[in-house]
Amino acid sequence: MVAGSVAVQIFDQFVPCLKDVNGRVTLLALGVLCDILPCVGPHMSNVVTLTVSTVAGNLASSSREIHDAASQALDQLIRLVGLLLLLLLLDEEIKVA
Repeated sequence: MVAGSVAVQIFDQFVPCLKDVNGRVTLLALGVLCDILPCVGPHMSNVVTLTVSTVAGNLASSSREIHDAASQALDQLIRLVGLLLLLLLLDEEIKVA
């Protein structure tokens, strides 16, 4: 449980970088996310919804690099949390938007 609460604290600070107005910051944050997902994946249950919705928002980016990096991050999230759960989270995001 401690690891889960630490993940929440880390992601509370990290997730805003995934949607920063500076594209270079967003691109770097997406790369870092891809790098750390294998390590933090088991502890992401409390932050997966926020992370998925933020990363999915980058799929609409006009920057091909950001779009591709977001796609890679979502691919890794699919492997970690499963396709069905990810689709349910994205469906909820679409309903809210």
